[in-house]
Amino acid sequence: MNRFARLGAAALAGGAAVFGMAPFNLWPVLVLALAAFGWLIDEALAGPKPLRRAAWTGWAFGFAYFAGGLYWVGEAFYVDPDTIWMMPFAVTLLPAGMALYYAAAAALAASFRRRGAAGALILTASFTAVEFVRGVLFTGFPWNLFGASLIDTDMAEGAALIGVYGLTFAVALAGFALPPLIAGRGAGRFAPFAAAVLLLGGAFAYGALRPPPS
Repeated sequence: MNRFARLGAAALAGGAAVFGMAPFNLWPVLVLALAAFGWLIDEALAGPKPLRRAAWTGWAFGFAYFAGGLYWVGEAFYVDPDTIWMMPFAVTLLPAGMALYYAAAAALAASFRRRGAAGALILTASFTAVEFVRGVLFTGFPWNLFGASLIDTDMAEGAALIGVYGLTFAVALAGFALPPLIAGRGAGRFAPFAAAVLLLGGAFAYGALRPPPS
């Protein structure tokens, strides 16, 4: 796959991932979008300069994801006609800046140069760590964390046990584990997806069985 096809596919996956968040709340779409993104990262590792290729792929995914998720920022500039000229800059520069986090996460994962099941675990850990940094750095901007896609499900109750970053890890793992599982690469290809199912299943069971507040 050439560079422009890979970046375009990453942007499409990032745009699709937005539908996992409110007001759509189609969290399986987010999982599938992350699976597509994970496959693109795996493909980036197969070529020359894997860190650069992975970083740009992560940035393209992140830009589309945050552009779609932060569209509402532009509406604030309609309040004062004198500021509306700034709207195009806000709705492009903010997602571009936020996408740098995903570029860093992808490059960090690529630095290990591992593919298959091990690569899925590393990519999940890298994204979860960077999402945590995004939530605290410069006072934090934890908007549209992957775990937030579960907000309208019983699985959201799992945040009481593992926090939103634990749910973010589980959702990311469910997506990133799909490419090696489907491709049948490596004897341990079932382990990451099984771990994701256990985490999400445990969160669901906790939410379903937890007594309602009195």
